[in-house]
Amino acid sequence: MKKKYKIDFTNKNIVITGGFRNLGKCLVEAFLDLNANVIVVDKIIIKKKNSNKKLKFFKVDLSNSAEIELFYKKLRKKKIIIDCLINNASYNHIGILKNYIGKINDQDELVFKSVVDINLIAPFILSKYLSKLMVKAKDPNIINVSSIYSNLAPDFKIYNNTAMGNSAAYSSSKSGLNQLSRWLASNLAPKIRVNSVSPGGIVRSQKNIFIKKYKSKVLLNKMAKEEDIVGPILFLASNIASYITGENLTVDGGYSSI
Repeated sequence: MKKKYKIDFTNKNIVITGGFRNLGKCLVEAFLDLNANVIVVDKIIIKKKNSNKKLKFFKVDLSNSAEIELFYKKLRKKKIIIDCLINNASYNHIGILKNYIGKINDQDELVFKSVVDINLIAPFILSKYLSKLMVKAKDPNIINVSSIYSNLAPDFKIYNNTAMGNSAAYSSSKSGLNQLSRWLASNLAPKIRVNSVSPGGIVRSQKNIFIKKYKSKVLLNKMAKEEDIVGPILFLASNIASYITGENLTVDGGYSSI
């Protein structure tokens, strides 16, 4: 039978961590537009009216393995089959930039551990539990949202004259996430596909001085928008990518090619 090349997630159950901000929010909207059932997992649930029966929320502290296990048990009790897990949540460094970025002596080891808990250990635990709910799905897969800094050393000059910086914990945890993706791809084969996506810089609230310097290092001469990352994730989650596993897809406009 000829394969149908169509991205359609009708009645597919998609779990997205960190689904209330930035990329996560855009992913939720995109999967809903493609008729998926979306399960948002986040530490803080934004209270608002939700009339969409295809959208469910679960409050889970991803730094707490017991809460992740309880979330899994709730899904198991409801006999929910998971088609795709997107480990999108990343450590929120708001308010602690002093201990998160800068020279090595400015970065705190306790913050480092907290970053690893969210960026690396939580995806491992979620994959461990939710993969049990994927075995009956047709083309189940896991997608880990990584970063170009999982593979590249940062150019600290682009942060000059800004309050921004680059974190050792972030880069290290994302590099570990790439290897976890490859390990899971091998361990869960042939039933469950596992891939990672490594976005480049996404334009948000950065100052123009940073954006200008960053763009000069990108072949496409621009920073990404959230939707530039959404498309590749939709592709990997779909049956069009059914023969792709163990890969890290870099989406950076050519930044890492220079």
